[in-house]
Amino acid sequence: MKFRSFVYALASVVLVLLLIGAGGAYWLAANNPLMLPQNSGLSSPKATVFVSKQSPVVMSLLVNPDRLAAYGLAAAPLDQRRALQTRLNRFQHTLLANSQLDYRQDVQPWLGDELTLAVTTTDIDRDTTNGQQLGYLLAATAKNLDHARESIQRYWQRCAASGQDLVFEQYAGVQIVYAGVNSLRDQERGKGGEGENVQSPHFTLATAIVGNGFVLFANSPKVLREAINNLQVPELSLSQSEAYDQALQRLSEPHIGALYVHLPQLAAWMKAPKESPDMLAVDSLPTYDSVVMGLKLDPQGLLGNALLLTTPGVSIAPTPPILSAPVQALQSIPASSPLVIAGRDLRQLWEQLDTELTGYESLKQVIRKPLLVLCDQWGVEPEALLGWIQGEYALGMLPRAGDRPNWILVTEVGEATPSGLERLNALAQSQGTTIGSFTIADQPISVWTKLSATSMTRTRSGMAQRESLTIQAEVQGVHATIGNYEILASSLDAMDQAIHASQNSIMASESFQQAIAPLPISNDGYVYLDGQGAQTLIEQLTEGRSMVDAARPFLEAIQSLTLSSRGSEANAWQASVFIRLKD
Repeated sequence: MKFRSFVYALASVVLVLLLIGAGGAYWLAANNPLMLPQNSGLSSPKATVFVSKQSPVVMSLLVNPDRLAAYGLAAAPLDQRRALQTRLNRFQHTLLANSQLDYRQDVQPWLGDELTLAVTTTDIDRDTTNGQQLGYLLAATAKNLDHARESIQRYWQRCAASGQDLVFEQYAGVQIVYAGVNSLRDQERGKGGEGENVQSPHFTLATAIVGNGFVLFANSPKVLREAINNLQVPELSLSQSEAYDQALQRLSEPHIGALYVHLPQLAAWMKAPKESPDMLAVDSLPTYDSVVMGLKLDPQGLLGNALLLTTPGVSIAPTPPILSAPVQALQSIPASSPLVIAGRDLRQLWEQLDTELTGYESLKQVIRKPLLVLCDQWGVEPEALLGWIQGEYALGMLPRAGDRPNWILVTEVGEATPSGLERLNALAQSQGTTIGSFTIADQPISVWTKLSATSMTRTRSGMAQRESLTIQAEVQGVHATIGNYEILASSLDAMDQAIHASQNSIMASESFQQAIAPLPISNDGYVYLDGQGAQTLIEQLTEGRSMVDAARPFLEAIQSLTLSSRGSEANAWQASVFIRLKD
């Protein structure tokens, strides 16, 4: 079994058990606060003694997930508990169906109150010629080490019975167990390689039980050796990182889990192996260094309190939230939009991203991608579109068959709007686009159309074949002024939906209202993703479906994900994240 599949599977088990129990746990905590652990945010998760300071991503759950699942069952109405338990059992079975790991048999008996998952390195063998091989470490506290040893031993016995060659290695007084490389290669060849390069390093699940009460899982014995080194030389570990400790101390609210992201390492992870590192081209310190987020329970899911922390020695101007209500531009975004971004002064946001994400070009490209895709469809540079957008805005993606989605951009009309539209029209004409006009529902519409000639062969009985030319019109974009807003869309269908959105807008959508309800009223706007939109975004970020397929049961449990910035302090941007679960 590949460790990548294992780690996503076990992490998803933990997260979904947590999510299933979230509503019930919140209800019980409100009636009996002693039933839920309250972490003040002043101490680090214990498992960080195994994690390197250079790890790009570390996620810790600070409560046993089964306790949360039990709370959910206890709070559910009597007539719904059996169905809830059935769904939970089916989820666990489906999640681990392709592995030899059984959650109830191999993990549940000994699992304690902490699980820490870390990406320890962006390339285990540090060889860019064979692609990036991420290193994963999962450290779990054991409430009973004897039970843990028995469970892990039974797991490896099943692996040996299936024909895998096991390796038992003593390292610094700790036994490491893993499947032999030859055994893994045989499995890969038996699967036809699944697109894998057999010349690349092969990694498999490796385990170790450490006497201080932890069970370690990794996708390579090298990752476990480094984890043991971190334990024995504490100054190498994240537990001794002043930046990490200070980041966690910023989480003043009680939380049951914490996420820490080191941006320089994350940027290196996201880059293609042959590309030069982002930081080599930067003369000054990057503005931001890390992200820390604490997770707490909400009746409908999980609520995250996130901070984007500046690099030590770098400060930013404190800014209060600029909005006290959702922008009215959302009235023209259909409720069916799986991705919506809304706020005020899009040009300022674009310039801010360009300046403050200097040094993290790969991250910058991901964040700017939605607007870049729209600009590419229209054949314009972002500056030509953003130069005149200063008021409220809303950007919505609409699902459409094929590779290119539809987009709607709604902007508040200002003094610069007429000149901005004239510039867009001039750019369109310079690229051979025809500018025309017509109406939709009595609303005047301007359309950018590219005309092309195509030949068709015609055959008549008893006559020779002949070719005739026909003109085809391809719509590049459309725009219209409606009230105080200018609407730009990538197609006629998108514009039609925007014009009629008042009958079923995202603003009036119950799902959207529930998605923003737990977030602060004063904010800088929203990034909203429904469940399908979140899945699509992860597919794009990972440039493949392996992560999505492994975590699909978790993703399918998500109704929506909403992020909202709420201003900045001198050394941090503040944001809230809400993960709403399906009923």
